[in-house]
Amino acid sequence: MKRVDTPHGRYYQTATGKLPSVTTLLGLLAKPALIPWAAGVEQDAWRRACEVVIGGSLSGQTVTANALVERIEAEVGQSKAYLKTLKEAQDIGTAVHERIDWELRGEIGKLRPKDAPILGHPKALEAFDNWLDWRMSVEMKVIETELKVSAPKAGFAGTLDTLCVLQKPTPGQYVIDYKTGAAVYYEALAQNGMYQVALGEMGHETAGGFIVRLPKTPDDPTFDAVLVPPLADMRDGITALVEVYGLINALKATLPAWKPKKKTS
Repeated sequence: MKRVDTPHGRYYQTATGKLPSVTTLLGLLAKPALIPWAAGVEQDAWRRACEVVIGGSLSGQTVTANALVERIEAEVGQSKAYLKTLKEAQDIGTAVHERIDWELRGEIGKLRPKDAPILGHPKALEAFDNWLDWRMSVEMKVIETELKVSAPKAGFAGTLDTLCVLQKPTPGQYVIDYKTGAAVYYEALAQNGMYQVALGEMGHETAGGFIVRLPKTPDDPTFDAVLVPPLADMRDGITALVEVYGLINALKATLPAWKPKKKTS
């Protein structure tokens, strides 16, 4: 099974054809917390830029309003501040996932690079340390890491973080997803449930799943392990999400290809 990334989303090429990825399907869901967060990051960036410009090189000078705005815009930069922040968070999350995968590959004898991925950012190191604490607390025995799974009947495929056996809090085989954000969001629960559906189609039943949040800063002191709701409670919603994806693609196919209009003199 091969993963393919495109500008329009990710899919997996399987023996039975193309299947949309779990993350592509989840991209259809609204994320109401994202807009206020992005707006707040932009406001903070402009506030800091104003403090630097007005309190620094322009202190005591008389300048025009346009010159002031230009200096502040130059300080803020061309890229949106929230995109910079999001990229940094994504890079940290990727580094943590890669290090966890490297560790677990060694435990089950899978091929891996000779040297461990370096956790250069202090926040990545903090998150990884929290992962070590979590795995010790649940007595985890890994079965697979970064496992590609497909559900042709349900209509999707994806790559789960860890399939393992836990002794605590309740013994069993679980699907684990790691998150390094400030909270666990509802789409993460759906993501884990979809992986469980795929495993079921592949003949592997699980006792459930956990979303393990790995804090990145010392003032956020410990991990969170959120139990995913029972799969029976999510199946209808997962089916509906796949149907919405199919509907959107069908509607797109009815539209003519967009072309820029020519200017008329």
